[in-house]
Amino acid sequence: MDESDEDALQAVSPENLPGVLKRLPPDEISRLVSIGVLTVSKQHNGPLPPAEEFALYEQTHQGTAERILAYMEREQTFRHELARKEQRALNWETIRGQVFGFIVMAGSLAAGVYSFVIGAHPAVTIAFVSVPVISAVKAFIEGRAKQDD
Repeated sequence: MDESDEDALQAVSPENLPGVLKRLPPDEISRLVSIGVLTVSKQHNGPLPPAEEFALYEQTHQGTAERILAYMEREQTFRHELARKEQRALNWETIRGQVFGFIVMAGSLAAGVYSFVIGAHPAVTIAFVSVPVISAVKAFIEGRAKQDD
């Protein structure tokens, strides 16, 4: 820095700032303005407010922070219980579907065997046996499609 720069810096004060800016060329003023712009952005993610705001809640009304924490704990417990119930329901739905499918397949195979034993037309026996075979193939294909996803 040379002596003229130091003099210019010393001349800059809140009182004489407009005078200093008037002496600068317009392109220098726009450069200073673009340099001097500061944007502050805060972002917060999560169920609880940031620590600074959390402390302000407590200062504003005694016990608010504890109430917020208790609320969030109850909310978390509720969500976990809801997820457990949903998973349990899905498991039972799957089990019921498998049991029902087994009953249909076993019944169809039994009917096919019975129709063969009593000497029914071969088309009847084939029809009874084809139901469980087609169902098993369909379940296998759908299971493969779900695994690929």
